[in-house]
Amino acid sequence: MRWSRGETHELTDQHGTSHSVPGDFSGKAYCLHSGGMEALRMTQQNTVPIHRDPDQSLHLANVSALQRFRILDSAPEAAFDHIVEIASRVFSVPIVLVSLIDLNRQWFKAKVGLELCETNLDVSFCTYAVRQNDVMVIPDATKDARFANNELVRGPDGIRFYAGAPLRTADGFVVGTLCLVDGVPHLDFGSEDRALLAKLAVLVVDLMEGRASHQASLEAKSKLEDFTTASLDIFWETDVEHRFTRLSSETMPGMSASANPWDSGLESMVGHKRWDILKVDTTREPWRSHLKLLEARKPFRDLRYAKEFDGKLMYFSVSGRPVFDKDGAFLGYRGATQNVTEQEQSRLEAERLANSDPLTGLANRRCWNAALRERLNADEIPPTGILLFDVDRFKDINDALGHAVGDRLLIEIAKRIVNCSLKTSLAARLGGDEFALMIEGKNKDTVRSADCILQAMKQPFEIDGHNLHVELSIGIKLVGTREFECDRIMVDADLALRTAKMQGRSRHVVYEPSMRKENDSRITLTAQFERALQNNEFELHFQPQIRLSNDTVVGVESLLRWNHPERGLLFPNQFLNALETSAYDIPAGQQVIDLACKQARIWQDLGTPVRVGINVSASQLYGDNLPKVLNDAMTRHGTAPALIEVEVTERVALGNVEKITSVLEAIRDLGVTIAFDDFGTGFASLSSLMQFPLDRVKVDQRFITDLHKNPANTRLTSGLIRLCHSLGFEVIAEGVEKHAHETFLRKQNCDEVQGYLYSKPVSAQKTTDFLIKGKHAQTRRKQAG
Repeated sequence: MRWSRGETHELTDQHGTSHSVPGDFSGKAYCLHSGGMEALRMTQQNTVPIHRDPDQSLHLANVSALQRFRILDSAPEAAFDHIVEIASRVFSVPIVLVSLIDLNRQWFKAKVGLELCETNLDVSFCTYAVRQNDVMVIPDATKDARFANNELVRGPDGIRFYAGAPLRTADGFVVGTLCLVDGVPHLDFGSEDRALLAKLAVLVVDLMEGRASHQASLEAKSKLEDFTTASLDIFWETDVEHRFTRLSSETMPGMSASANPWDSGLESMVGHKRWDILKVDTTREPWRSHLKLLEARKPFRDLRYAKEFDGKLMYFSVSGRPVFDKDGAFLGYRGATQNVTEQEQSRLEAERLANSDPLTGLANRRCWNAALRERLNADEIPPTGILLFDVDRFKDINDALGHAVGDRLLIEIAKRIVNCSLKTSLAARLGGDEFALMIEGKNKDTVRSADCILQAMKQPFEIDGHNLHVELSIGIKLVGTREFECDRIMVDADLALRTAKMQGRSRHVVYEPSMRKENDSRITLTAQFERALQNNEFELHFQPQIRLSNDTVVGVESLLRWNHPERGLLFPNQFLNALETSAYDIPAGQQVIDLACKQARIWQDLGTPVRVGINVSASQLYGDNLPKVLNDAMTRHGTAPALIEVEVTERVALGNVEKITSVLEAIRDLGVTIAFDDFGTGFASLSSLMQFPLDRVKVDQRFITDLHKNPANTRLTSGLIRLCHSLGFEVIAEGVEKHAHETFLRKQNCDEVQGYLYSKPVSAQKTTDFLIKGKHAQTRRKQAG
């Protein structure tokens, strides 16, 4: 609905009362639909300031993405109307909208149950929904603090129920929602309903993408038609041997006669064949087909070729027909050559846009799939390697720093990938943070490129003042000479990528057939995680930490085990990677925290208080509620904060220093201590150590295990201990298995040790026995002293 100054409009409210509304009205308009919700605010577009979204830069980026579709204020279209009609019937709601978010309004591309075309964003539910990663559901708006006082909600006929699925484009922008509205609450809108609404939203985006592509195609076609009506540039004739006998030049469009590049060379072309002048290989297309037409004395049309003039590449189209005398004897050909440079440049640009990623400039998924199919359809498949990789924990960076920083990071990553690509490579961004590289060359060339990419990522990225450490996991598929299925090849590469992530990330792994069986096992495990959480099948084992100054147990590290009802006790290497990549990672982490706090209180009550270390995952650290989860668990069990220690690995901590630091500081404020785990395995430096609020540093067991074999490890371990002490951190050495290790660490004044020399990880009950035994031994030593 649009308003013009000087006009009046008649609107009818839910009571049937007519209202005369002036065209410059900026107050309330009334909703005309069967549900009876009213008072939708609408203000004249040119008098309303840009909507003040909490993340203004993201709002503007989303609006910019929407405008590229050129769909705003377009006429209704049956495909979109069909979707909202289906949704209305399926979900039994009176109002369904395809709502697109503009600068200061939401505009409805398709709607059921509502006659308004747009509303102001200030009262829009959709402005909240577009900031969600998933479907936003408001079962009863009167009980939601965000909307209870909204003028669309107040009153007996106001909005009660709302569900909105974000319309997320292929390149990650959210341009609107597919939303359901009702005047009665829907308290039974479940997970299946959410999933179905999300699928319909994907269908809406697909329609928008297809519509934009079709529109661009029509515009390109129109431009091509304009170009083909331009004047011809050269008329020519040839003899029976196809040598030029006559050429005459016309002025090319937009070019003076004196500037025509043909003028100076037409005379010299007489007596020569076109392909000899251009020095082309006539055994290759399109010239091979062209010569066949000439031999058959058939007309030809639109033979295209390029020629350079004064450093500028120009494109030409040639058409001709055979000429015969009155007796039917062949005399040669007559035709015209046309300058199609602008037309060809437009075609090439359209082709480039259709096949390239707008953010990074790399090839897109469409181009990648076509190139791979072409490669596999060749008579002889050349040696080919496929690299498939994504950015580890990219979502955490996006969530913490925003999409603008995430986009800038993807652009810089793409540049480094290109620098590692061979000339025969195709680099593509397949979507989100997923990239691919196709390499024509030997297997070692593929592996060399993967090594180069991993090495390139070791240098931090400086993005808008943020120092970001990025790691990639790479899956490699070496294509065999008898492999022809694109989908199968990409699945194999993806399985290799998953394996790389499971093996510790920041590495590359070559696909092996055994990975399919492992993947099936992972899928089976993932399906069982929900049951494991509900039945308390996860449990903790503990490994003691000994203070060397008095040989007493001062702490334990809690380690997750799965007491599987069919397979028995499972160790982390059998399920942890599958868990961390599933939707159950956060719930499992919360259960671990609860179990650890509960056990710490039990040992405190037994008179054997020890510090309990808890390993937290990247998802927990990059989330927003880890400090609260810890505090709630300690409060629930009455656990002293001094008895809890959070262990964060070096690799996770360096992913986003700012975010991790703020979370750790909040944990430290609770009175919980912080340990830096696996130190020495990543890229932590002196400066990065100083940024984190640490209490202890755990030297990785790889340094300790080889102490007696590798003199370099001896020097490194000694140096690490001195470094940590100089910064005020205590040191725990992991992997102590021999008395010689303990002797060396004592000499280096290491504070604590942990390893099989003292105990392997054991159940809570066995740990309790160990602690009580240690307490009795300490008592006897005191009595003897």
